[in-house]
Amino acid sequence: VLDEAALAGPQLHDAVLPCGLRVIVAQDESLPVAAVVLAIETGTEDDPPSQPGLVHALAYHLLQGNRELRPAGAAALVHDQGGLAGLAVGPAQIRYESLVP
Repeated sequence: VLDEAALAGPQLHDAVLPCGLRVIVAQDESLPVAAVVLAIETGTEDDPPSQPGLVHALAYHLLQGNRELRPAGAAALVHDQGGLAGLAVGPAQIRYESLVP
């Protein structure tokens, strides 16, 4: 029997939250960074024919803040720590990425 915990490299945690969101965490304490990737498996090809650009517009709501963060607050938090953050919208996926040293 292979003991995965004894293997070198990142430890993976994979769970599905009650709301259906799948969360995968790779923890590697040998790296001096924290990275986040939020990938939503829908994109511009899923726009309704009567509403072209809908997915693109909705993707930018990811940057609009919440009760704890002002609009663009998540990106500002990352940038203030010397990190990078970005949002991309493609035909089949919306992707938010950040990397903080």
